[in-house]
Amino acid sequence: MGDTHTAMGRLISRPVSDAAEAVLKGEIVSGVFAKPSDVKVAKQWLENLRAIGEKMMIVDYLV
Repeated sequence: MGDTHTAMGRLISRPVSDAAEAVLKGEIVSGVFAKPSDVKVAKQWLENLRAIGEKMMIVDYLV
């Protein structure tokens, strides 16, 4: 998972790892995108970051 003692290790390596796993599982297509288009996948990635102690939340200004 990378170095968990740096921001790069926590906030870049983990989502990249999640993306690679999602491609292998067929949940998303491979390529370069700003974010996953499937909300369920995005929420799972945020939950994975929460699980390692990162404080994340979804803010929806359109509600």
